[in-house]
Amino acid sequence: MSTPPLPTIREMLARVHLRLILFAVLLAAASMTLSGGLVIRNYATRNLDLIARTVAYTVEPAVVFGDRQAIVEGIGSVAGGGGVQQVEVRDASGRILARWNNPQVGLPDWVLQAGNEWLWRRPAVAPLVHSGTRIGEVRITGNPEVMLRFALAGMIIALTTLALTVIAARILARRLQRDVIEPLEHVAETTRAVRTERAFDRRVPVSGIAEIDRFGQDFNALLDELQGWHVTHPHKNPNGED
Repeated sequence: MSTPPLPTIREMLARVHLRLILFAVLLAAASMTLSGGLVIRNYATRNLDLIARTVAYTVEPAVVFGDRQAIVEGIGSVAGGGGVQQVEVRDASGRILARWNNPQVGLPDWVLQAGNEWLWRRPAVAPLVHSGTRIGEVRITGNPEVMLRFALAGMIIALTTLALTVIAARILARRLQRDVIEPLEHVAETTRAVRTERAFDRRVPVSGIAEIDRFGQDFNALLDELQGWHVTHPHKNPNGED
């Protein structure tokens, strides 16, 4: 069995950089999406409660007189601005007097149902009270379209950021190759030339990294000693053999 090739320094460092950047981007995107979703959810819940109380106040006279058309018109005047999927007005016995559905909902029913199960497990309820007596209630189901669009926008932004992250990782890998790997390759080339060609006049060029510069200076000092020994003992190997 052939031994698989060992990974290069460039491949290892590029892989580490990519993983770190992806982790940071995913963590930031998840935290921002989650926190933003919770804030919008709380705001939408309070907004539904306010709309339910407003609808109850608006349709209370129509409920007293049993005017269903006026009830529907009152619901539309309050809940037609958005954020509401369905409104039900019930009497004291629970019988539905009027039901209003938002005509501007643009998502399929199964999507809306799944979104409502995630966001609002129960509708917002406000009592209908006339002269201190409870005569019914208003039930409002929220429209999760805004939240779903927010989640979709968050996913698109996260995917776009990931794509930009991959591009940035490739740029960093190229810079890493120029700053770190190329100086090490110069050392390897110089070592190979000294070993195979007896080119003791070769030297490692200066690098822009302190650790590699110190390594190169020590390596060049060793080459100076080898070159001096080769000049004084031209027919012997450094190990003392002829």
